[in-house]
Amino acid sequence: MNQLKKLNAIHKGIMAFVASEVVEKARELSEGWNKGEQIQHNSDSLQGQINIFQRQLPNTLNAIENEDKDLIKKSLEMYKKDREKLKFDIQKDKIKRELFDPLSEYIESLNDWIVILEDALEN
Repeated sequence: MNQLKKLNAIHKGIMAFVASEVVEKARELSEGWNKGEQIQHNSDSLQGQINIFQRQLPNTLNAIENEDKDLIKKSLEMYKKDREKLKFDIQKDKIKRELFDPLSEYIESLNDWIVILEDALEN
């Protein structure tokens, strides 16, 4: 698997985690279940996923000039769209407050990564 695809897979895992948190906060996940019967997530596992994403960034950056331009373009669109989803979830209080700081940090990483991908497309 190339580096950008690997980074995209990590990002999709983070977005799936956030989506489950949104559903859980809306009480749609626990409806009909006892609290102990459902899978509980915490901010530590989100932070761990963000750390993995950030460790993968340098590897992807080093290989970005060899990446397919179409993959870069599709990835860029995904990151921009997902960044807006994350901002919306924070602004509309759709996730637990303890996730705000890690997600804000992640949004900053996405901002930097979006700039890098835009530059890669221009060159």
